[in-house]
Amino acid sequence: MTQLPVSERSDVFNDNLIYEGTVPLTCQHLDNMPDDDALTQININNEKVLRMVAALDEMHIDTHEEPGHTHDIARLEFKINMLMDLVGQLLERQLQLPSRRHVCVNAYGMQVAMPEQDTIESGQLIKVSLFFTEAYPRPVVLFVSISSSSPHTVSGQVMALSEAVQDLLERLIFRQHRRNVAQQRVSKS
Repeated sequence: MTQLPVSERSDVFNDNLIYEGTVPLTCQHLDNMPDDDALTQININNEKVLRMVAALDEMHIDTHEEPGHTHDIARLEFKINMLMDLVGQLLERQLQLPSRRHVCVNAYGMQVAMPEQDTIESGQLIKVSLFFTEAYPRPVVLFVSISSSSPHTVSGQVMALSEAVQDLLERLIFRQHRRNVAQQRVSKS
């Protein structure tokens, strides 16, 4: 699996934080962008998926409630998380998610590791279906105008995101960044 070294990262990210990971995804060549009605529906679906990913990603936050209630809420939350994990595993088996690829993405740009047999060239338009979590195996669909291509990676500008999707994607990226910083602090200790 090809990693994307920092030195090879594209400038399509506008100096903003990026989500970086190895996730199931597909790339499909397109001749044209979908029409406005289709884009609206895709953005609505993306918003639903990103909201669900955020809900699954939330950590339990201690509140100033009575200790008995906090314990009950934590137990219920654990049981719900366990059920969601089991359902996600069942869906993953049924859906057969696409192969994993290394990706760097934000609301402005994307860089994807490509298998050698896939040839995508600068100037082409691709549709990327990106699965951020296997616990909720529905993709976020992004349209990317390719600005640079090499034998192992393609980079380009993410297009036609609604404001809500852009905001939710940026929040997901910030949460990943915050976790990475916390992990680095722990590993240095």
